[in-house]
Formats: sequence, structure tokens, C-alpha cells
Amino acid sequence: EELQPKRKQELLSALNSVGRVLGLPLSLLPSDPRQLGPRLAGVAPAAHGMSEGRWNNVRSLVGKAVATAHPFLPGRQDNDLLPDWEALLDEVAPRYQQAAISAGLRWLSGRGIGPEAVTVDALEEFLAALRTRSLRAKPEDVCRRFVKGWNYAQKTVPGWPAVTLTCESRKVVCSLPWEDLPASFKADADCWFARQSHEDLFAEDGPTKPLKPITLKSYEQLLRTCSWALVQAGIPADQIRFLADLATLPHFRLILQDLWTRTGGQRTATLARRADVLISIARHYVGVDDAALAELRKAAKRVTPEVSGMTQKNRDRLRPFDNPETLSALATLPFRMREEVERSKAKPVRAAQKAEMAVAIAVLLVAPVRMKNLRMIEIGKQLRMHGRRMMLSFVEGEVKNAVPLEFEIDPETADLITWFIEHHRPLLAPEGCAFLFPGRNGGARTDCGLSVPLGKAVHKGAKGSR
Repeated sequence: EELQPKRKQELLSALNSVGRVLGLPLSLLPSDPRQLGPRLAGVAPAAHGMSEGRWNNVRSLVGKAVATAHPFLPGRQDNDLLPDWEALLDEVAPRYQQAAISAGLRWLSGRGIGPEAVTVDALEEFLAALRTRSLRAKPEDVCRRFVKGWNYAQKTVPGWPAVTLTCESRKVVCSLPWEDLPASFKADADCWFARQSHEDLFAEDGPTKPLKPITLKSYEQLLRTCSWALVQAGIPADQIRFLADLATLPHFRLILQDLWTRTGGQRTATLARRADVLISIARHYVGVDDAALAELRKAAKRVTPEVSGMTQKNRDRLRPFDNPETLSALATLPFRMREEVERSKAKPVRAAQKAEMAVAIAVLLVAPVRMKNLRMIEIGKQLRMHGRRMMLSFVEGEVKNAVPLEFEIDPETADLITWFIEHHRPLLAPEGCAFLFPGRNGGARTDCGLSVPLGKAVHKGAKGSR
């Protein structure tokens, strides 16, 4: 009742917007932040004709509405920083570390807790509130960033409170190290790896196409995970002596049961592929008979998804592109970014980094290649001029499916690439580096080093286009 009529109208409007977007009556939506937050985070606002900014406002107002019924974590704007915290925060660099800890410092400031009075208990109270009283989709990730940011500041900023937080590891170990398994199992696995990688070029029973090191590494992890599953089911590790011990029907079922349980009881393509690997080992390496092989395949069908094609998650991701405005915004994004760089007064390196992302987006729009191929583009090798035409090509050995690719770059995109190479790339590339997207050590950018800022650039560009 203490709400002003205008404020109440704003909150009701935001709640109605959420109900419309989620397709549910408000009576069926949970008001508990821990349940509501993930649902709101899964919304693609563009698919509902709503801008990113408007959706952020709706989420903020929904948080205010929820706070009338549940204890709620105040927003950053609700508490000003105490002067002592503000002075210390200004010394934290880089800026993303400031962003990771600023919410916690404002929470402390709102309770009058300054640097001289902060304790581990106070910080743990903030983290607990973040987990249970906010609409964050992944509060544990936010907590982890705060802990890392706080400890980083504690080590690098003079005068920062001498309080260190601990960060629990997210990694759940579900595999046995080779040392815990019989030496015969490791030797048998190495023999199978050698066959799969064509170490013996003329082996009669090897695959026609050698597996790449990254695939073999994933298979190595799979074998150790399968061994761990058997041990968890009560099979002593010393009884797992050869790969054949994974291919017996009882053991195969125990392995699938463990993998199925850890996927939340869902049939997934990943689980089906793992079953296929074990069946391939049983058929081509162990040499089980047809009857045993049929039983293994019958068991594998229980974890194989019935639907084929694109997953629901991917379909949801692509739904915003049903909107022609979204398609137009993506198609013009690289060139709008170029205009922003040319108008910007940012530092040259920062401008060069933005120009680099503009080129990466433009290249992907013309040549939809894998991230590894994108980051490994070399000027004069994959990217070359043929007369007046700029071409991007990959030979068989550079492509995962061994199918050569060739793309002709349209003149507008070619001009964008040339502009980046001539004016901005020299600020990013060490001497002698030929990669279009150079890393700091003279090589190519890493997968994360390119994909993460690329995703952020597209997301930011989508917001800026509305």
C-alpha cells in the first residue's frame, strides 16, 4: 500500500510482460528468486519483439515487485559506495575486476561496513544473499567471480583488507587416473589409440581415416570415466584389466546407467555417441560375436534420443532471426562497428580490438567456418588476392571433415578487411605474425581468446541497434 500509484502501475506492467513472454499466467509463475531467475535468463527478447534494454528494465522492475514479497538483494544503484571503498575500488585494474566486486562493495556500504570492519562472515553473508535473493540466472558463477576479484584486489591493491576468501571448485572428478588402474588396461588403451591414430600406417585392422589428437584425448577421458563408473558400481579397479572388460554386457549397462544418471536422466546425443564409441571398441578391437554386439546395441538404444536434427535449445537460439530487423542488424553490424571506430576517441589499441571483432563478424557472415579455421586464417595463405578478388580458402587438411572450402569475399567486406589490416592490425600483431587475428605470443588467438570477445561484440551490437 505504500507504493505510489505510478510505481505500482510500472511493476504490474513488468509482471504482465513477463507472463506474456513466458506464455504463462502469473498465478503459475514462482515468486521465489531462485526459481524465477533462470526462467527470465532463458528469454531471447528479440524473439518477442522486445529490445534488450526494455527486457533489462522489465527484469529490474520484476525484481522490485518480488522484493515486496521476499527478502531481496538490493540493486547496485540502491547503495552508494562508502568513500573508503570508492578509493580502493579506483585502484583495481583491469576494469572487469572492478565490475566483479562492485556489487559486493555496495552491499557492504549499504550496511555501513567499511574496509576496516569487513570480515569473512560479512562477505559470506553477501554471497549467501546473492545465491538465494537475486534473479541471477547463474548466481554461483557471480559468486565465483566476486571471490576471485576480491582475492585479486587483496593481492594487488595496497591497503585492501587482509581478508582472503575461498572458492569452491566446480570441477566434479568422475574419472580414474591411469595410476589407479592396472598397467595392462593402460597398455591395451595405448594400443587402441595407436591404431586409431595410424601410428602403424599399414595396419590391416585400423580405421581408414586417422583420428585427430583432440578426438583421441576425448576418448582417453571417456575410458577413464567408464572405469570410474564401474568402480562406483562396486567393480574393483584391479578387475578392469583390458578394454574388453568395458565391452561385456553387464559392465556396459553399468556404464550407461552412470552416464545417464549424471545427465539428469535425459537421452542426449552426447550420451549416445559415448555408447557408440564403446560399441565400436567391442566390434573392431575386442571382436565380440554378432549376438553380443546385438545386445550392446539394444542397450544403447535406451539412451539414444528419439528425435533428430536441431535441439530445442538451438531452435530457441535461432528464433530471434525470424525477425527481419534482427537479421538486418546482424548483417550491418560489422560496418556500423567500423563507423564507431572511426568516430571514436578511444585509445588506439582499444579501437584496433573493436575493428578486429568487426572483421571477425564480417568474415563469418561471408564464410561460416569453424572457430579454429577462423582464428587460424593467415594473410597470404588462406586469405589471398586473386587479381582484384579477395578469396578465403582452406585445403582438405585444414578442415575437420576434409572437404576443401573456398569463398569469394564481397567488395564491401574485402574493403573492411583491408582497412583493418592496414590501419589497426599493426597495433595488435607482433613482428612477423601473419595471422589475421593475432595472439599476444606471435601465434593465432586461442579459441576462447577469439570466441568470447566475438560473442560480446555481437551481443553489444544487438543492443546498440535498437
